[in-house]
Amino acid sequence: MYELRRNRSNSGYTLVFEAIIFATLIIISFLIFYRVAPPTTTVSSENTISDLKTLGDDILRYLYDKPVEGAPSQGYPDNTLAYHFINNNSEALRENISLLLPATVEYNVYFGNGTQTFFWFSSHGNDYIEPIGATARAHVVIPADYQLIIDKWGNDGAISNYTGSIYEIIMELWYI
Repeated sequence: MYELRRNRSNSGYTLVFEAIIFATLIIISFLIFYRVAPPTTTVSSENTISDLKTLGDDILRYLYDKPVEGAPSQGYPDNTLAYHFINNNSEALRENISLLLPATVEYNVYFGNGTQTFFWFSSHGNDYIEPIGATARAHVVIPADYQLIIDKWGNDGAISNYTGSIYEIIMELWYI
């Protein structure tokens, strides 16, 4: 009978020892799986911004190269971007841009003469939108006859004290 008791006390130590070994093996296996597991894929913001800039440049270039629907009036350039700028028709230009951009991108459009830049319109109409996060800027230079601009923009033209015929259209884009 004494032998039986002795075996019982040894089996208790054995069970505790087995539990410690088992817990250690579980912890080691979690550490191995954590280190071996492939890293989660993340999108680099640099690539995202670069892609947005390329998209914006492509859209502006496309609208610059796209002929005006119907024959443009005498003196107007035959490209959609300059035509809508001269006529101060931000609504038609916004519709064209919205068809070309994914719904996850918002934008502001500005115009300038190289030294001054002014807000024109955004993806939400004539209200300025504060950009969220990193932004990309795309731009294109367009010809615009000053006399035609005065007719549509008023006596000061699009930019006060500027009588030139070269303008820059700038599109600022960001993901929402």
